[in-house]
Amino acid sequence: HHGDLDAAQLDWLRDVLATPAPLGTILALHHPPLPSHIPFFDILELRHQDALAGVIAGTDVRAILAGHLHHSSHGTFAGVPVSVAAASCYSLDGGAPDGTLIGVDGRQGFDLVDVYPHGLVHTHILLGSPSAISGFGVEVEDALAALDPVARREAFSSKSSTWKPPAQ
Repeated sequence: HHGDLDAAQLDWLRDVLATPAPLGTILALHHPPLPSHIPFFDILELRHQDALAGVIAGTDVRAILAGHLHHSSHGTFAGVPVSVAAASCYSLDGGAPDGTLIGVDGRQGFDLVDVYPHGLVHTHILLGSPSAISGFGVEVEDALAALDPVARREAFSSKSSTWKPPAQ
């Protein structure tokens, strides 16, 4: 089903946004104000996006979080970053052949949003137990934490590093 914003909802939002939040506002919507790259999903788009853009223009809205599409996507709307989370039940294959719509039992998850004074970081967290292909344990983390920031960067990030992580 599509989303919609009526005049009363937009008036309410305009009134709420008239008072800036101490760290800025994050707007959460079910239906994203972004198009989907999946054919025919335009019928599911949020209606009255132009009116929403007018309401958030000049406000302290820092980000818009949404879902509904069953696939993760990111974009901007009226100059505001938008993050669309995947779904926790099933996800859609965004790379499916044209003309098809394929739900898959994979990539289910949620987005963790860390808010900092200078910006936001969106991290997709997978649900379930995907197979691990690499990683390191607490011994390596402890060894890196024991180094000063410059040595830590040289050890862990430099292509010419000779640092050897402790055996696990």
